[in-house]
Amino acid sequence: MKKFLLSPDAGYNKSLYYGRIEKYSLAALEDLALVAELLPEERLSKIFTPAKILPLIYHLLGRELKEKSERRYQLARLLAEWSLPMLREKMDKPLESFLWKDFLRVEEMIRTIIPDQGYIAETVDGKLVVKNAEKES
Repeated sequence: MKKFLLSPDAGYNKSLYYGRIEKYSLAALEDLALVAELLPEERLSKIFTPAKILPLIYHLLGRELKEKSERRYQLARLLAEWSLPMLREKMDKPLESFLWKDFLRVEEMIRTIIPDQGYIAETVDGKLVVKNAEKES
């Protein structure tokens, strides 16, 4: 797969390889979510470190790209929306009340700049369920 990604024009059946990449990538994402849900923190701390996750985030968001797709902005919004409440938990109470208004302003600004989330998330029986948001025609 790596050889194909580095040289997709080198006589490969592109349709076949791209299909496999999509299939394997989706399976890997499901597997990683399951690992993150079920493994103990001791094991997770060896897998999901900032240094190991950063290359993925860097390439997903395409920070160095001059033109960014809407998908990249949606991913950035998703990361911010799920991170800000967690960061609030880390603040001590005096700092929390002082800074939380700023956090709310940042969140509102993100929603204004990138209004559509592209997904709906809810918890059903203690499990996260994510669905693509239907666009109104």
